[in-house]
Amino acid sequence: MVSPIALEMLQVLVFALVVISRLYITSHLARKRVSGFYMSALASAVFIVILTAQQLYTLIALQVVIMGLDVRGAFNNRGEPNANH
Repeated sequence: MVSPIALEMLQVLVFALVVISRLYITSHLARKRVSGFYMSALASAVFIVILTAQQLYTLIALQVVIMGLDVRGAFNNRGEPNANH
């Protein structure tokens, strides 16, 4: 079993990754948006591992949906030209 302190520290790192990924998602550059979506999907995957250790299955289902939306966003922005702003 993983210690609660280690899980909390991992959660803080995941939340930092989520904040950074959201900054990238709001970029005008499609390349940065795609990177942001993939970073967010990675954060969701790590958060699913944390939630599994805590046996919070409803939140795991929510994270799976969020991760699916992030991957969809990455695919939708992959071939998009950059905006000229």
